[in-house]
Amino acid sequence: MKVTEKNFRAYENYALITGAAGGMGALYAERLAMLGYNLVLVDIKADALENVAAQVREKVAALNDWRAASKGSFKVLTIAQDLSLMEAAETIKAKTDAEGIVVEVLVNNAGLLIASGIVRTNERRLKLIMMVHCTTPMLLCRAYVPDMQARHNG
Repeated sequence: MKVTEKNFRAYENYALITGAAGGMGALYAERLAMLGYNLVLVDIKADALENVAAQVREKVAALNDWRAASKGSFKVLTIAQDLSLMEAAETIKAKTDAEGIVVEVLVNNAGLLIASGIVRTNERRLKLIMMVHCTTPMLLCRAYVPDMQARHNG
């Protein structure tokens, strides 16, 4: 998506991205920041998460086009969270609420690989995968979508 003055969010709204410590999650973080979103970055890898946050902060700080006037408002909240835990969505929502953060965009990007195929993957690993791929994303939607519906935005 091309960034224009019409679609630029001026760092007034937040995007929450799970699996943000690398790969597609880090790309989502960068792109959404360039579109003018503040960020909530979530991943189990705390150090890598902080590195992504620092890289995105640097890119926003380097803006020297018409967006530069808004870059001083840019914020990033990092949350190191294991998304395979049943309380993960509730914990994330509580942290964003405590910061007064209103999430406009929710990107459920976190995932685990099945390298050995489903038949040879042990049951514990399959349960972790189901939590990260299905349960926690559903619970995050359940936590944030009602507010989006009430605002008619998100």
